Amino acid sequence: MDFWATSCDPCKRMMPSLETLWNTHRDEGLDIIGVSTDDNPGLVAEQLKALGITYPNLLDTSGQVRGQYRVGPVPHSVVIDRQGRVRLSIAGGKDDDLRRVRDGVREALREN
Repeated sequence: MDFWATSCDPCKRMMPSLETLWNTHRDEGLDIIGVSTDDNPGLVAEQLKALGITYPNLLDTSGQVRGQYRVGPVPHSVVIDRQGRVRLSIAGGKDDDLRRVRDGVREALREN
């Protein structure tokens, strides 16, 4: 899961790499769901189109999903394995976050 906002530059920098990760591994069972913290569906759709993001996204206007995963500031990435366990939860914006997400995804996909 990728928690993001249209006003978050680190989020927008990370999303195209997540799109590539999804396209590379979706045949192996990877699903990526973007969770926007915005309350403007038109703006979210515009940003997704501009960034070329095709993985599913939802609006979390009530904050319910963020609360369930204890997400504060964005970007925030959560890797969940096939058994539904949270394997990685990182508040983002750091240079090595994408590497950590890739490694977490690859590890989770290797396990059955």
